[in-house]
Amino acid sequence: MVLEKYNLSSRGKERGAALIVVLVLASVSLAVGLSSVRVSQLDETLAGNHRALSRAQMGAEHAASVAFKNISSATFEVVDELYHEDYIKFYRFKDVGEDGGCGDGVLCVYDYIKVKNGVADTPYIVAMGVVQESAGSVASPGRVVAQSDPVFIELYRGQGFGGLSSALTVFGGITTIHDAENVNKTVQWLPDSRHAEIRGGELSNDELITALYYEGMSFNISTIKGNNPIVGDVDHAGEADASSMLFLEWLIGQAVEGYNEHELSSNFFYDVDGVKMGSATTNEVKDLLVNNATTCDASNTYFAIVENYDSTGSGKFCGVLVSLGGKATLGGTVAIDGMFIAANPVDGFDSPSEIVDVTFKGGGGKPGADGERGGSVRFVEDAVEYAFSNLGLNYWDFMSGSMGEGFGSYRLKRWQ
Repeated sequence: MVLEKYNLSSRGKERGAALIVVLVLASVSLAVGLSSVRVSQLDETLAGNHRALSRAQMGAEHAASVAFKNISSATFEVVDELYHEDYIKFYRFKDVGEDGGCGDGVLCVYDYIKVKNGVADTPYIVAMGVVQESAGSVASPGRVVAQSDPVFIELYRGQGFGGLSSALTVFGGITTIHDAENVNKTVQWLPDSRHAEIRGGELSNDELITALYYEGMSFNISTIKGNNPIVGDVDHAGEADASSMLFLEWLIGQAVEGYNEHELSSNFFYDVDGVKMGSATTNEVKDLLVNNATTCDASNTYFAIVENYDSTGSGKFCGVLVSLGGKATLGGTVAIDGMFIAANPVDGFDSPSEIVDVTFKGGGGKPGADGERGGSVRFVEDAVEYAFSNLGLNYWDFMSGSMGEGFGSYRLKRWQ
């Protein structure tokens, strides 16, 4: 009897332990199940968020593509920095941008901006997309559940102008010729000294470099009395065209970029609108002149960009000289061996140049070899090559016949 009672008691305890084990296992299973459900819900939420972000980003990409397609009618807004607050937050962007035409719960906008860099503003397309919880419009969006990162497309201008092809290039027209208002009226803006000249030449590939390229009203060379300083052909381009200024903007931008990358400050001179770079920080243009009889080489050749160039004294400038503004004067017995470019970007580089008061005055130096004649502009290929190569550039890329097509059209440089 005692043994039987003990066995019954043991069985009861075993059944109680088994129940506890079952309950524990059930609780663990329930906890694992609930955790799996929560993980599944979290995964679904994350997947939904990722899907929404992807759709928003695709909306931004779509808007950027639409913007590039419509770029021929673009108006650019100038900003101080690329990540401007108006273009990284949708609630601000929607008020300044254009509708990119997205749908299916996605809104997208784009805009055209130019970022100041101190010299030539860099053009960009910027775009952004969002996914809404409820349907809305760009002007009045629904609650936003996902916003893309902004898409930036850096642009550059195609080189529509045919390229450098003359010793003296004048964009926009020449004041004296325009004032005459008669193609056959005698105008004497050219150097009148019998020792001065505007001389073209040839490249090493036998391509012709004319003495003069100019825009605007033309003049009849046969009306020149006395000394005719033009040695070589003359190109008259007709009415001033924006593509030449777009080329000039590109040329200046490439020169500045070359200077920044190669830090060859001793061979670069920039003094425009209060901004000084290279040798301009310590010198004036007249300090760059060498003796007229000196041969131009890599050490004495410069790429210079100045405002309203006005030379005085004697000597010669070796290289490429760009004068921006309403006046460009070559006085004294100063000569330029290389290339001289004059333009008047009153309305910026997106518009044709205004006319330039180009004036040659001075004695023209003493008679002698070509390289000793002051008051002149002469094409010298070596000087042009050195001016570009000192900045890490190949001058062939900027010469006539080497340019791409497009006449100033915008092209993609970098998508980020």
